[in-house]
Amino acid sequence: MEFSTSCRRGASTGIPVLKALVSELPPDLPASVFIVMHIGRGPVVFQRFFPVSHPVDEETIVVGKVYVAPPDKHMLVGRGQVLLSNASKEHFTRPAADPLFRSAAVNHGKNVVGVVLTGCLEDGAAGLQVIRACGGYTIVQDPATCVAPGMPTAVLRRSPLSTITPVEQLASSIVAAVTCTPRT
Repeated sequence: MEFSTSCRRGASTGIPVLKALVSELPPDLPASVFIVMHIGRGPVVFQRFFPVSHPVDEETIVVGKVYVAPPDKHMLVGRGQVLLSNASKEHFTRPAADPLFRSAAVNHGKNVVGVVLTGCLEDGAAGLQVIRACGGYTIVQDPATCVAPGMPTAVLRRSPLSTITPVEQLASSIVAAVTCTPRT
């Protein structure tokens, strides 16, 4: 499962949403969680709120673990491993969500749940299209509940089949998608 949100000037527009969302996910969720925030080379403020970790290149993926892309690295999902990349910036940022989403979709297909939360620009929109094309499931935070609706709006323009979820129902929507509760 992958999340994406955007940061501006070191303070994320998505930190409150991510904090609430991750704290509401059950500890026995049968999935790993990958989070990309547009932090560039700056410090990851997310770690101040609850324990998460930056993966190391080629780290074995552990179910139930929360991974946050390290500063200035794209985080990719291989077959059982987290891969880090210095590839070119996408949408003016590194890390970006689209590389994560593409790699997860290609390597894990229908087992991927991609989520785009509040944020600026269009990162995540193309990646969620790839997830859908590979049989995965996509969720987008309802733009009406976003501090910065740019990313969710871009997703809905490109991939209107994504499930639109209000912020207070994100965790339950993710749990339902991961546990294969009937979904569209």
